[in-house]
Amino acid sequence: VGLGPYPIGDEPEDEGITELEAEALVRHLAALESHISTVEANAAALVAADETEIRALHVRHGDALRQFVAAWLTGRKRSWRCLHGVAGFRAVPGRLVVEHEERALAWAREHCPQAIRLELCLRAVGKPADFAAPDPETGEVIYTAPPGLAVVPARDVFYVKSTSRRVAGSDAEE
Repeated sequence: VGLGPYPIGDEPEDEGITELEAEALVRHLAALESHISTVEANAAALVAADETEIRALHVRHGDALRQFVAAWLTGRKRSWRCLHGVAGFRAVPGRLVVEHEERALAWAREHCPQAIRLELCLRAVGKPADFAAPDPETGEVIYTAPPGLAVVPARDVFYVKSTSRRVAGSDAEE
């Protein structure tokens, strides 16, 4: 930080300062630190306001944008690009979630005790595909989760990404 009218690096060497100059220097440093704190607080408030507006725009216009992008996509394309960013769909893999902890722990004790630590480790239990089987009549994939667990099937998540920073969609899980 340059102190005084000199550009950084061009300050003359100090030959010592008086008490009055030292007090003025400390006052100037304190003023700069106070200014930085004010700027940081104002910046945080501005960022919070912009993030609130981003969420509101997703609520107000997210479905329309999602439908526009879905209609625009053809073939294997999963995203639409414009000058200001990208919007598209990302595949989110299916996963297991605990619906009833006691039943899930009882099942895990019997079938995969390595999944039990201080809490149930779902990775050790398996993936949704481990609990999938085709319906004999329709061929549709049916998930039969262990007791106390539920299968959340794979799905697409809509996203919007600006060129400067990621803007999460209202249904994104990250």
